[in-house]
Amino acid sequence: MPESVPPGVEVRFGFLVRPDGTVDTASVVISGTDDVRFKRDAVKFASQLTFTPAVVDGCPVWSHEAIVSVRGPIVRENPNGPGKPRTF
Repeated sequence: MPESVPPGVEVRFGFLVRPDGTVDTASVVISGTDDVRFKRDAVKFASQLTFTPAVVDGCPVWSHEAIVSVRGPIVRENPNGPGKPRTF
């Protein structure tokens, strides 16, 4: 996540998946940041992804996927209450 994205801001990375499971990099759309380097790296990352293609009537078809990320720390509340030991 680029440093230019303030904490709590959602960055959405959407793209089309071809019937062969590869990403159509021309379809990559990124919202939530204007960081050019991040967008370039995201397209490069997408080109390396493979998916199990969606199937309709037994035939692989185009589909849409999205990755959503929010910059900031991951905070998990302790279900046992503040200051109590966590159980896993």
